[in-house]
Amino acid sequence: MGLELVGRSEPGGAGRLMETIESQGDRMSGRRIRRLFFVAGGVILAAGLALAYVKYAPRRTPVGQPPLAAIRNGDLTPFTRAFDAGAGSTRVVLMLSPT
Repeated sequence: MGLELVGRSEPGGAGRLMETIESQGDRMSGRRIRRLFFVAGGVILAAGLALAYVKYAPRRTPVGQPPLAAIRNGDLTPFTRAFDAGAGSTRVVLMLSPT
């Protein structure tokens, strides 16, 4: 008992595929397929919202902490100034790489 494959070029291809899947009985019912599409859509939507939040959420540092220094285009001047400003205290350098 296999699924009948229907090409995209045939008229009603998607409908015939759904009918074939639905005719397979409880194993692959149309209700289960619709649920699968809703779950997959929900996961994709949640992932998209999470990515948008990470990209566009406001960036704040705690009260009393200086703002984070961004190093761009190999210019280490902001980093050097921030590092030298804390000469009398403990300093920690955290370097993150995208790879």
